[in-house]
Formats: sequence, C-alpha cells, structure tokens
Amino acid sequence: MKKDCILSGLIGLCVGDALGVPVEFKSRDELSKNPVESMIGNGTYNQLAGTWSDDSSLTFCLAESLCTGYDLNDLSLKFCRWLNEGYWTPYGKVFDVGISTKKAIQNLCNGKEPTRSGGNKEQDNGNGSLMRILPIAFFTNDMYVSTMVKVVEEVSSLTHRHNRSIIACSAYVFIANNIIRGKNKKEAFRLLRLNLPFLFSKEKGEEYNNELKHFKRILDKDFFNLPAEKINSSGYVIDTLEAAFWCFMNNDNYKDTVLSAVNLGEDTDTVAAIAGGLAGIYYGINNIPKEWIDAIARKKEIIYLAKKLDESLKKRWSYIGFELLDRINIKKPSKHIIKQNYEKYIKDCENEVRGVLQFSAYSFGYPESDHAVVDAGEVNRQVWRYYHANKKFDIFSLGHLCTAVFFISRARHHQGSYPKKPEEGEVAISKEIVRRIHQLL
Repeated sequence: MKKDCILSGLIGLCVGDALGVPVEFKSRDELSKNPVESMIGNGTYNQLAGTWSDDSSLTFCLAESLCTGYDLNDLSLKFCRWLNEGYWTPYGKVFDVGISTKKAIQNLCNGKEPTRSGGNKEQDNGNGSLMRILPIAFFTNDMYVSTMVKVVEEVSSLTHRHNRSIIACSAYVFIANNIIRGKNKKEAFRLLRLNLPFLFSKEKGEEYNNELKHFKRILDKDFFNLPAEKINSSGYVIDTLEAAFWCFMNNDNYKDTVLSAVNLGEDTDTVAAIAGGLAGIYYGINNIPKEWIDAIARKKEIIYLAKKLDESLKKRWSYIGFELLDRINIKKPSKHIIKQNYEKYIKDCENEVRGVLQFSAYSFGYPESDHAVVDAGEVNRQVWRYYHANKKFDIFSLGHLCTAVFFISRARHHQGSYPKKPEEGEVAISKEIVRRIHQLL
C-alpha cells in the first residue's frame, strides 16, 4: 500500500470538495470567464473558504465507521447523526444534501434495513454514493475484486442501490485499489477495461449486463482523448464518474486535476472531490498545495481520522486470510502420531490445504481471467516482501499465501504460460504451505 495513501486520499477529496463548494451549479461558460484558481469563500452557499460539503461529511462518516470494523448499522447511525445533528460537518450544520440521499437516510433513521434503504429506480442514479465511497478502497485493498464489489454494493445501497450506481462505485474503487497498490494511471484503467465487463456481465447476470452500455465511454481506450466540451459534469452518476476520470487522466499533478474538475462547472464540488481523492492518493500529500490544506475546516480532526483508520486497517486480520485459515484444520501432531504414522499425517495436512486452495479459487475469484493473476501476483509479492524483511512467515502472511498460490498456477495454466497441469502445482504448493504452518505450531 502506498505510504500515507489514506491521509492523502481523504485530504485530496476534502480539498477538492472545498474548492468546488463556492461555485456549485455555475455553468462552464461562467467559469471559463472567471475560473477558480485558489481556495475561495462565499459563493453558492455563502460559506467560509475551506468549507466542505456532504461529499466529505459522508466520506468521513464511512471512514470513522471502518475504524471499528465493517458494520452497516453503525454506518447508518452515523449518517443519521450527520443529517439530524450536523455530525462530521464543518461547523455543526448541514447546508447541502441531495434529494435521494436525504430520503434514503431518513429511511435509515426510521429503521429501514440498510441495504434496502436507497432508491433503486433509474432516476435514483445521482452521485450520492459515488461521492463517499473512497474509504472502501482502503478497506478492500487486500481483498479479491469480487469481494470488493460485494462490499461496494452494500455500502452504496444505503443511499443508492440501482445497479448503475453500484457499477460506477465499483469502477471508482477498482481504480483507487490499483493506484494504492502502485499501478500507474494507464495500467489501472487498462485493468478496469479488462475486468469491469467480466465482473458484471458474466458474474452478476443480465440485470447488470444491461447496465454496462452506460459505461461504454470509460471502457473506450480513446475516451481520455476527448476534448472538454464532450465531457458532462452534472450530478448524474455517469457524468460525474466520466468527468472525474477524465480530469484525473488529463493532468499530471493534484492542483491541475482538481482545478480542471471545478472549472468544468455544474456539480463542481463532487466532481472535484472524486477526482481529488484519486489524485491525492496518486501524487501524495506533499503534492497538494499546503495553503489549501491549511484552509480546510477541521483539518486536525481529518488528519487524526486518517491516522486512526490507517492504524486500524494495519491491525486487522486479512479478510481473505481469516476466511481461509479458518478452514485449515491442522493441529500440532502428538508424540503418538510422530512415532506411528507421521507421513500419513503430513499427507492428510497437504490434502486439507489443497482443498482450501480449491475452495478459495471458486469462492473468491476467477481462475481463468487475467485479473486473477493481477490479484494473486500482488498478494504473493506482499507475502514475500514480508518474508524477506522478517525472515519468517506469520499467520497473516500465510493466509495471503493461501489465497494467492492457486490463482497463479491455475490462471497461468489457462493462459498457456504454465506448462504443468495446475493440479501438480497445487500439490507442490500445498506441501510448502504445510511446512510453513508447522514452523508456526
């Protein structure tokens, strides 16, 4: 994971939001004559310079909730506190909230099930879940893409549960995940073009497949060559996603990315927040103008929140590692077993691990696709980096190893670059994992 990516992502999002607040709803033509070039105040909502909107507020609610784990009920309570009490607002009062978001949070406050609270009609595809989804990229960074999509679906559904909004949020988190892992921008979008159709058309069925036509432009490798006049920047989720991605890809630093987003006009704060989150992660906290960071409301509390989330995620079990290690039923052999039939015991252990590897392949990923190699390869690199630094494996890294090795052998086999039968690779890998586990017992 990139150093300080949580801090740079949250600050990047918040600064972009604050830059756009004073000129929200202004047209592109108006802004071309008087463009935003610095952090200003007053304007649309008559707020102080550095004031951020619901985009940042709900992002911070999500980030804070994730500090204690993944709990949709806790997140719902925080959203209700924001709407009713001004929780995680700049100055204790909500001044900007979308119609769909407000209605959905009122549903939550009235006790509706979180994943059923958001609207699911076509007209419910505003950008109200996309604007706050960034912390899920930090939370799911060590998970398989399929698991990430499931989490995104649930979190988005608190306010927006139409398939189009869910795909848009998934695309955004997918890009964020990849730049957190160190991919460059072009490679991250190449992987998105490769994976998005597979994830939703083949795995989710016809209802999602019908929505992919709305993502045709971002899946076109020439999309980023379009001129600005071809980019829409309204509050419609597709327009917002396209505009944020376009700004991110067509600039080479944080400042120009968010200023270009703001000066597209219309939903200025949200487009700049979404683009700013990616740019913050990609370019780092030191690339964000210090005077802009110093201007934002509650700066110290935001920095503390980022640090708290970072520490929390470092301490938690790997989700996948926990799932798999929980299924490995290996105990330290007794003296009787060692004396009588140790070879059979080892063979049983190997079969146990091999079964878990096969379970991981069919439960958590896609062994015949390129992104299986990408996911598994990155996890495997993390494991070996840990090993070389510490000269040992721990349970955390073993869990990662279990989720990686099957995918690498199986996917390479299907791509024609792994000459042996994948089953032979499983056997060899199972033996190695059993050996490592016994070192820990």
